[in-house]
Amino acid sequence: MRAARVTTMAAALAALAGCERGGDKGGEKAVESGERVNAVAAGREKPASVSVKEFCDVHAPPPGAAPSLQMPALAGGQAAPQKGSWRWVNLWATWCKPCIEEMPHLARWHKDLAAEGVSFDLVFLSVDDSDELVTRFRERHPNTPPSLRLADPDSLPKWLAAIGLGESAPIPVHVFVDPDDGVRCVRAGAVKEGDLAAVRVILGAS
Repeated sequence: MRAARVTTMAAALAALAGCERGGDKGGEKAVESGERVNAVAAGREKPASVSVKEFCDVHAPPPGAAPSLQMPALAGGQAAPQKGSWRWVNLWATWCKPCIEEMPHLARWHKDLAAEGVSFDLVFLSVDDSDELVTRFRERHPNTPPSLRLADPDSLPKWLAAIGLGESAPIPVHVFVDPDDGVRCVRAGAVKEGDLAAVRVILGAS
């Protein structure tokens, strides 16, 4: 009986923390609210990558051989940028601390690379349950970039699997898509300053 109580308490604490480790690659377990899976748990920050191979959890074949991006359904009235230029899709949530912490890096890199002539669309895609949650968050944090939102957070696991990750992969997730709509790199986990070198290579900046 005591062992059962300890196990139950540990599970409850893990759920409150929102970041329960999973056993598979990319493997944070899903955060559940009642019977509904809202989204996957936030992942811990990875060490800075020194190469594209280390940066990407899924490293696609050369141009022309990469699988095409199939964006998930978006909340009403929203549309993602179409092919024709590089896109960096960042999957995030208002409750995901690593997601929020990396946003300034992404915004600054986007600005700096654009100044160097490296053009790409930086697309933020929220997995929150409602537009209202994202709107309230942006009101409290005015520097938060505009964001699309997944129409149905319950569809996230299948989409993660479709882009080559496990269904319980942690957010943030970064998807690099070439101008021909090919998925060239997928990463589960936050980025940091040392990852910029790998990002430059992926985007053809170096």
